[in-house]
Amino acid sequence: MYKKDPIQLARSMQEDVFTQLKLPCSIGIAPNKFLAKMASDMKKPNGITVLRKRDIAEKLWPLPINEMHGIGRRTVDKWRNLHISTIGDLANAENELLLKKFGERGLELKKRANGEDDRPVNPHAYSEYKSIGHSTTLRADTRNKQIIMSTLQELANRVHKRLRKKDVFARGVQLTIRYFDWKLVTKSRKLESPIQEQEDLFLEAITLLEKGWSGESVRLLGISTYDLIEKKYAYKQLDLFTYKEEIKKDDINEMVQQLKERFGEDIIQKGWKKEETE
Repeated sequence: MYKKDPIQLARSMQEDVFTQLKLPCSIGIAPNKFLAKMASDMKKPNGITVLRKRDIAEKLWPLPINEMHGIGRRTVDKWRNLHISTIGDLANAENELLLKKFGERGLELKKRANGEDDRPVNPHAYSEYKSIGHSTTLRADTRNKQIIMSTLQELANRVHKRLRKKDVFARGVQLTIRYFDWKLVTKSRKLESPIQEQEDLFLEAITLLEKGWSGESVRLLGISTYDLIEKKYAYKQLDLFTYKEEIKKDDINEMVQQLKERFGEDIIQKGWKKEETE
């Protein structure tokens, strides 16, 4: 396997993912983790991008600072206020300024902007979950919105359970729609606050459905979450008011989960009632 040309290997991986999960995936090929991650975002949803260090000035530096992995949404304005609006601006920023405003983290991000990242790849690390999702093929092609909504609710619940089991939150949600003619459409959205609950996942899926569904008959639906972080870090990304709200909400969700585990899934119900006929 490892004797294959990198591009051939990437294509083989894409084919395997599509065959087993019916989902597209973009792949980045680069000399380190950061550049590979940036490359993987350049040709979504099903492209292959090679990003070499000699190409970063042309391909990486023109990108806006908010597209750089490691730059949080809440800090974008701070970077722009320092006249650092692109990844190239960061790559050429003065060390003293970065150290004063962002500490050692600022210097580390500058190294990455220059293509330097010596972090090892560890596929077995707990924190390295890249995505969690579920998809399902409907029993019949359908345009029935109630069936579609009910299916999304079921998928959101399954994804929620896996996120909860892994004790991680998602900062991005993707919806996959396959139509009766096998045409595939994906819509995704990065979130300002990480989520895990079924209701939040369902609402995000509905938002993406409204943007991505053409009204044609649907054969397959899928919900995937990405940019995952552990629960203890998820709370740190919320502002003070949201933090308190989420703590209360999590206490309630914990109680609901305990009731379901003790008395069964049907003890508490809310949402769409599924109709099997159109």
